[in-house]
Amino acid sequence: MVRFNSIKSIEISTEFLLPVVPLTVVASSGGIIWSHLPDFLQSSTLVLTFILWANAIMISLMITTVYMWKLFIYKIPHIGIVFSSFIPIGFSGQGAYAIQLFGTNYYQYQTKISQSQESFIAAVAIKHITIFIGLMLQTLGYFLTFLAIVSVLSYLPNIRFNKNWWAMTFPMGTMSLASTETFKMTGWYTFKVLGAIYGVFLIVITIVCLIGSLIWETPRSSSYEPKLKKDLENGIISSDQSNDTNDVDFMVSNRTYVNM
Repeated sequence: MVRFNSIKSIEISTEFLLPVVPLTVVASSGGIIWSHLPDFLQSSTLVLTFILWANAIMISLMITTVYMWKLFIYKIPHIGIVFSSFIPIGFSGQGAYAIQLFGTNYYQYQTKISQSQESFIAAVAIKHITIFIGLMLQTLGYFLTFLAIVSVLSYLPNIRFNKNWWAMTFPMGTMSLASTETFKMTGWYTFKVLGAIYGVFLIVITIVCLIGSLIWETPRSSSYEPKLKKDLENGIISSDQSNDTNDVDFMVSNRTYVNM
């Protein structure tokens, strides 16, 4: 039986992007391994990576547009989910990286299968077009980075560590990859610096999240699971209710660490 669930406008969040972002990851992964593939697989891989990239970007832009509308209406997300503001940066950075890899690979493929001047001109044109498409996505990523950081800073000094901090890691890594790839393709030193900035921020925030998880999240989880198991054995709650309890516990943990 199909269930139809209605979603209120205030419930729209960047988490809707999570099923789409992996498409950009697969597209960029295909671009990375492309040069190591046999010749008979290279043309089909180019087509598939572009299809995956285009599908992901079109859907992500639609979802991001709806999310921006929500920001205009309801303003900055609640403190418990404010770190989800970093999620749209992921598709921007990874999408830019994927299309730039596609441009580089297409140039190599086209110049390899044909030595004519027309093929060379077409390959160079496609490569430069992908550079600027990547720059457009990176520009969106820079804006979303500013928006996410300002949103988080607006809740200082009340904000404390919670598991949502992990939402910052992947987007920062994608922007570092995209900026560095732009530098490799163009030689514009500014993007090498931007890639280094995002990369350093990624390393720092990953270390902070690891330490924070060990100090705050692990003790809380280890003390909670025995109690939940005992309640299940005693029939106090059902297995379905335990899933709901985990959701409630997650919200409580946000209030515990954020509002303390």
